[in-house]
Amino acid sequence: MNVKDRFLKYVSYWTTSDDNHSTDGAVRIPSTDRQFELGRVLRDELNALGLEKVVLTDHCYVYGMLPATTGCEDKKAIGFIFPNSAGHKPLKKYMVTVDSVEKRTDIDFFPALPDEIENRIEAELVQELP
Repeated sequence: MNVKDRFLKYVSYWTTSDDNHSTDGAVRIPSTDRQFELGRVLRDELNALGLEKVVLTDHCYVYGMLPATTGCEDKKAIGFIFPNSAGHKPLKKYMVTVDSVEKRTDIDFFPALPDEIENRIEAELVQELP
């Protein structure tokens, strides 16, 4: 599937939130079950692409691990946080440390790594895209 067709597929899902989603005062994120429909599609696509440890969380975050290409194991991890709004900044303006993404999502992305390697990789801010 080409990029345009994939994009059109994704935007066909009705993922709007519900302002009246709380009946007991507790905030529910995401606010509708239909938001999980797209999350399940993304999870399945990441699995089909061969990513490892693909997860769809209770808050509808979807992520997976793409193993390093042989010979590139020493490369850095890059984190991104995109606002849920229109933006026209260059991609590198959204680059953050993996630690920043972990704090925002409450997800430990590299639990299998030894702590000294994990801490170094997650704390480093990549300055330029590869």
